[in-house]
Amino acid sequence: MGVPYVTIVRKLSEQIALAEQHVEDPLTFKHHISQVKLLCELILDEQKSKLSDEQLQVIKSKSNEAKVSLENEQTLPKDLPGDSIFDF
Repeated sequence: MGVPYVTIVRKLSEQIALAEQHVEDPLTFKHHISQVKLLCELILDEQKSKLSDEQLQVIKSKSNEAKVSLENEQTLPKDLPGDSIFDF
């Protein structure tokens, strides 16, 4: 992660303190709360991206396996009689 958790938690504390000071002003209060939400999402999204890197590798390998098996199913057998009107 680029920014240490300690720094983000410190910013969270600052924004919460500012929100507590501006409870009477709904616009400013909501601004500080939205900053808290943004900082929390920063941490959560970073954790998701770590998981998703590992999961992407698994999904890609499964996708490739499924693609190969689908291609194998779509190929026609060599022993077809050839009596179809569409055989050219």
